[in-house]
Amino acid sequence: MDDSSDSLSIAFGRRLASLRAAAGLTQSELARKSNMQRAYIWRVEDGRTLPSLRTAAKLAEALDISLSELLAEI
Repeated sequence: MDDSSDSLSIAFGRRLASLRAAAGLTQSELARKSNMQRAYIWRVEDGRTLPSLRTAAKLAEALDISLSELLAEI
């Protein structure tokens, strides 16, 4: 992964963690609502992996927000 990918992964992860916390959800709860593994949510929030657009849309839906809101400020 190059530096720009690393910074994008980190920014996305921080945004996801912030929105998840604002929604009052744990990583486990978000994982359940999005039909994903908690370990995957952790890896995304930690900036270790960047989800596909389809997966990001599922995360946004689980947070009851639009995809554009999830991607804002990244």
